Amino acid sequence: MRRFLVVDDDEDVLYLLRAILQNLGQSVQSTSDLEQAKQALRGGDVDALIVDVSMPDRTGPDFVAELRLEGIEPPHVYLLSALPPDDVLKMAQDLGVRGIAKPFTSAKLQVALSEVLGIV
Repeated sequence: MRRFLVVDDDEDVLYLLRAILQNLGQSVQSTSDLEQAKQALRGGDVDALIVDVSMPDRTGPDFVAELRLEGIEPPHVYLLSALPPDDVLKMAQDLGVRGIAKPFTSAKLQVALSEVLGIV
């Protein structure tokens, strides 16, 4: 079982991601607040972070950059966005992380998370 931290300002997206990941047998924390997310990451018990690109106070990529500066970036990071899929993947590649485009299905999410879930 992996430990996921999901960060999105849309409660429906948080609910959906929690439900899918828990159905896959994963442990999930979720928040719509980047500072709460940072506190959770400081605990060091997160295997994967899924963070929305468009957050109210700063962007997901800016948040990931902050985490790197503080040395608390988890092993697996995924940017989540409703931008066109090619734009999401380019943004993620530029940051050296992975991308997940909205909308997504459970199957597409499993494929996107295959590395951290141990599905090859």
